[in-house]
Amino acid sequence: MVQNITLKNGVRVVTERIPYLHSVSIGVWVKAGSSTETQEQNGISHFIEHMLFKGTESRNAREIAAVIDNVGGQLNAFTAKECTCYYVQVMQDDLTLGLELLSDMLKNSVFEKESLYKEQSVVCEEISMVEDTPDDLVHDLVAQAYFRNHPLGRSILGSRENVCSFDAESIRQYMNERYTADRIVLSIAGNFDETSMPELAEQFFGTGIAAAGKANDTVEVQKFCPENNCLCVHKANEQMNMCLSFPGTSLRDHKMRYAASVFNVVFGGSMSSRLFQEIREKNGLTYSVFSYTSQYIDHGMFSVYAGMNPKQTERVIDLVFAMLAKARKELLSADELYHAKNQLKGSLLLGLEGSQSIMSRNGKSMLLLGKIEPIDAMQQSIEAVSMEHISQLMEHIFNENVVCSAFVGNQEFFPKNCDKNRLTE
Repeated sequence: MVQNITLKNGVRVVTERIPYLHSVSIGVWVKAGSSTETQEQNGISHFIEHMLFKGTESRNAREIAAVIDNVGGQLNAFTAKECTCYYVQVMQDDLTLGLELLSDMLKNSVFEKESLYKEQSVVCEEISMVEDTPDDLVHDLVAQAYFRNHPLGRSILGSRENVCSFDAESIRQYMNERYTADRIVLSIAGNFDETSMPELAEQFFGTGIAAAGKANDTVEVQKFCPENNCLCVHKANEQMNMCLSFPGTSLRDHKMRYAASVFNVVFGGSMSSRLFQEIREKNGLTYSVFSYTSQYIDHGMFSVYAGMNPKQTERVIDLVFAMLAKARKELLSADELYHAKNQLKGSLLLGLEGSQSIMSRNGKSMLLLGKIEPIDAMQQSIEAVSMEHISQLMEHIFNENVVCSAFVGNQEFFPKNCDKNRLTE
């Protein structure tokens, strides 16, 4: 059963006890990501995520890692467009240890010059790694093409110039604005004593965190109107990597986001999907081809990815658009709708069998939407998707006749309509 409380300082705590497990997962979710940054700050959320592992007033970087390693647990973090999460997974007897460590990292991190310089170099290498991985880079590019100057279009990693400009003062200033109690959710899932949890949460997260900051979230909800746009990066690769993106659904759009998930399963979200069967299995044009949804608080994208021989680029594009046109005209068959719902409901349950996945679902939902939808209600929402919803979704996706695209590969084979928006290697 999911329970939630709010600490005296405003930190929200979400817990779900799973008595048959031997582990417990703890996540600190912060409403800070690339979408909450200015252009000059771009990359600082991710950089802070790195720096919180580099030392506190009582522990150095090695000691932080050793605390969890020594009990066989896992400690990690990630930064996304709209949030940052720090998490541990430990055995149930080490719950207090996990809480204390995350609290220490959050509240007592020191940002020494030497550690800053070293981590700037590390993050710059991470940027280089993405640039050298075309099938990663193309997803960043299509978001940039779609959202343009909107904060959601910015890279999570930021630029090398920005990263090298961050110092202890800019980090503390950003954290004072964004790492505040009203923007933090503590999510705990696994085997633990429910009666002691409120006291433990208050002990480690009820003090030392500012109740509210001066952050202005208008950048997160500013009006956005997509336009046709294309970005290309030349790389002398054997493959052409392509993403096509269309208007999608937001997390707040309850009905349509479930309809989008159902449609995605049928169109390109699995090996039995239309895209996979037509483009790979029937025509042998790609090794990897799929569709996916990117859903944010107020915006979203529906995207198609393909990696192919550059000479097949135009043919693959034509096939994708032909299949999308068919989907818009004919929607889904009754069998496709039925099986997609079953697949989604099954995936939902299978994806929530571990403490970490449950912790993530609860924490992210509470942070971004302010509530947690029960599993039964989610299954009912999936089952409630009708052909009418799919029809409305098609009208939404194609209403503006907007398609944004990104290509990474040999420039000789870039589509001709992308000539004006090429980026150099």
